[in-house]
Amino acid sequence: MSAVRPSEVVLHQWDIKRKPVSENANRNGHFFSEKYFGELNSITDGDKFIQFAQKTIKRLLASSTLCFYVWKHEKQQFEPVISNEALAPIISYQIEEGIIEWSLHENKILFLRPEHELNHFSKLFSGKMLVLVPLTIMGEPLGFFESVTRYFRQGTIREKKYYLKILQSQFSGLCASLQLKKEVREMNRIRGDIETQLLQSGKLIALGELVGGVAHEINNPMTTILGRIQILKMRHHLPQTLQQKLEIVEDEARRVTHIVRDLLNFSRKGSEYKRNEIVKINEVIKKSLDLTRHTLEVEGITIHLDLDPGTKEFLGNTNQWQQVFVNLFVNAQQALGREGHIFIKTRQMKKGLKISFKDNGPGIPKEIQKKIFDSFFTTKAGKGGTGLGLSITKKIVDSHGGTISVRNVQGKGAEFIITMPAKKEEEN
Repeated sequence: MSAVRPSEVVLHQWDIKRKPVSENANRNGHFFSEKYFGELNSITDGDKFIQFAQKTIKRLLASSTLCFYVWKHEKQQFEPVISNEALAPIISYQIEEGIIEWSLHENKILFLRPEHELNHFSKLFSGKMLVLVPLTIMGEPLGFFESVTRYFRQGTIREKKYYLKILQSQFSGLCASLQLKKEVREMNRIRGDIETQLLQSGKLIALGELVGGVAHEINNPMTTILGRIQILKMRHHLPQTLQQKLEIVEDEARRVTHIVRDLLNFSRKGSEYKRNEIVKINEVIKKSLDLTRHTLEVEGITIHLDLDPGTKEFLGNTNQWQQVFVNLFVNAQQALGREGHIFIKTRQMKKGLKISFKDNGPGIPKEIQKKIFDSFFTTKAGKGGTGLGLSITKKIVDSHGGTISVRNVQGKGAEFIITMPAKKEEEN
């Protein structure tokens, strides 16, 4: 914020630098009473501070017209915590003209009166003056409060300014303290979230190792089962009905073997760093569906595949793309709950590959769509959500040179759209 001195033509300031005379201070010394300091020291949150500030300022200035603004650093703007309809236009004017900025830069209390150039303000505040008190800490803006009060004699102005300087110092310190406490609470919350997610990540790593071991244990007996089935099928004298049943058993056994192999690939360490595999996106989607099909079917969710046979292969990491679609299947299942539909569509376009992953669930509120790919952001806190699935999904897609976006489907549901640029294999 750069300092701009306010126009002396538009606003007149009584710049009283002398300390108040002792009789004024003595006469009003009861203002900072034991009760006052007791209330001040008991403030623990922003709401109590605002109530206390409002009561104190009104009492000191004998005014019921007050506004209080705080500086929002992340937005680089002032926001009202106590607003006043009558004061709003002049506050906007003071911000635009740099008057607030100059007051904060100089950390100077201003006693102002609207002159004839501000006719509409003069009518509102005829016979009144404005008192502007900036709040800063170590040169950084915290906010300001402004009040409309009656004209004071110069001696009274000196007295009021003396007390306002005390309030200014106390309120600035309290504002900074409350802001620091809020930031510490937020940091502790984030730290707690990170610790929880690290613990969850540790569990997932352990689970991955366990899955690999279990898959190996399953794979061995399944190999034996398939071998025995092959031997039985070689016996031509078996009844036709038994042959058909053996075909069914073989198909199911091969499906188990297929899933086990996918689990082994999915849990294999180091495979995420490879980028030189030929990725056949339709096959990856089918493999991902095989891994999640049972959970989806148990929940009564129907899958609709519309896969373009003309999709082009590209170089990348098959394991990572499988993780992308597993994450999307899991995310859709959690959003749908019981019963619903998931629609997966692939299309080879002139500009590249387009993948649509759509469900008919409740959709994603517009206000959180921008956050949905952030790490640790979850709407399922306490329900098993880690806030990592979609974040990892986006990082994988980005690392392959693609893009992923989300939008609400008109009527109902959400749609994730993944695009991969054309001739990706040539770029690699």
